[in-house]
Amino acid sequence: MAIEFQQDKQLFTLNTRHTTYQMKVDRLGFLLHLYYGGRISGNMDYLLTYYDRGFSGNPADAGNDRTYSMDALPQEYPHLGTGDYRNTALVIRNADGSEYCDLRYVSHKIMKGKYALKGLPAVYAGDHEAETLEILLRDSVSGVEVRLLYGVLEETDIITRSAEICNLGMGAVCVEKASSACLDFMSGEYDPAISTIRLSLLQRRMRQRTREAAMVCSLSTAETFCARRNATSMGILAH
Repeated sequence: MAIEFQQDKQLFTLNTRHTTYQMKVDRLGFLLHLYYGGRISGNMDYLLTYYDRGFSGNPADAGNDRTYSMDALPQEYPHLGTGDYRNTALVIRNADGSEYCDLRYVSHKIMKGKYALKGLPAVYAGDHEAETLEILLRDSVSGVEVRLLYGVLEETDIITRSAEICNLGMGAVCVEKASSACLDFMSGEYDPAISTIRLSLLQRRMRQRTREAAMVCSLSTAETFCARRNATSMGILAH
C-alpha cells in the first residue's frame, strides 16, 4: 500500500517508488511533520526534539511544559494563533476581529484513487494508479474545519497536496491566507530551492527556480487555486 497508518503510534506514512513522506498526531492532537525525502522504513519521530524553549509560546493544554512549543515543532499545516511565529499556511480572522485558529486532529480516511478538485487544474489518476489520504482538522471554538488531501501516485513518484477550508461555526470568518501545503525542514543537508512552472494562455510553460532562505516553505499551488488568467504549479524536488 502507498499509504499506511499505524494506529498505536498515530503515524502516517506515504510511499512512492523512491520517496517517503511521514507525519504523526502527537499527544495534544497536533499534526506534526516528520520526514520527506528518499524512501525509508521505520518511524522518524526521533527527529523531534524537546528541550527547554525559554519564552517560546505554547498551547494552554501543554501546561508548564517548557519543552513543548509550537514555535519549534515541525507542523504539517501551521496556523496563526498557537504560538508559532514562523511562516504559516493558514490565517483566519474571526467575527470578533481576532486572528486565531487552533486546529487539532479529528479523523482520517484512506481511499483508492486520486481526489478531485472540481473546476481547478490538478493531477488526474485512476483508482489503480493512486491512493488518497484525507485528514480532518478542526478548531473547536470557531468551528472551522480543514481537510488536508494527499494524493499518492506510487509508480510515478508523485505526491500531491491540497487543503479545503470549511466554516461550520455560527460566526463569519475571513480567510486571510491559505496555502495548499507547508514543508518544514528541520535539519540536514538539502538544497532549499523551489522549482515553479507558470502556465498561461497561449504560452509555453516557464520554469523558475527560487532559493528559499527560510526553513519553512508555505506553498500555494495549482492543486488549490487557479487565477483568472494563469495558474501556478509548484513542486519540491526531493533528492
